[in-house]
Amino acid sequence: MAVEYRRLEKGEAIQWGDEIDNCGDGWRDQPKWEPVHCSSVGKPAPDPQYPSHRQYRRSSVSIRWEYDEETSWRGASQFHDQGDRFWYEIRILPTGMFDVGETDRELICSDEAEMFLTFAGAAAYCQAREDAAHECV
Repeated sequence: MAVEYRRLEKGEAIQWGDEIDNCGDGWRDQPKWEPVHCSSVGKPAPDPQYPSHRQYRRSSVSIRWEYDEETSWRGASQFHDQGDRFWYEIRILPTGMFDVGETDRELICSDEAEMFLTFAGAAAYCQAREDAAHECV
């Protein structure tokens, strides 16, 4: 399944995981999408209706959960380091609670385990982290 993207609107804050079109000539060349540089994170995106401006895009797909073991699910983040994706992990504890403590620290920015009563609650927490700007990445 192909990843879907949307263009950033004028003034929208650039986030980790966004991509920039680094083609030579926005009027003639095909897009050449690359991860944004850390110096761009937090800055407003320019107006995308002008090809002479830099163009930014963001993945519009939510986390896809895969059943990993008898008691856990894994979901790939759009955020990465040196080309390696970070992962969310949700585990069912013997108590019946759902724990996201095995998630890569770069995504949850905490050493404390977050626990939830339902899988949906844990998945919503991970999606909210995915949608937020990741200052700790």
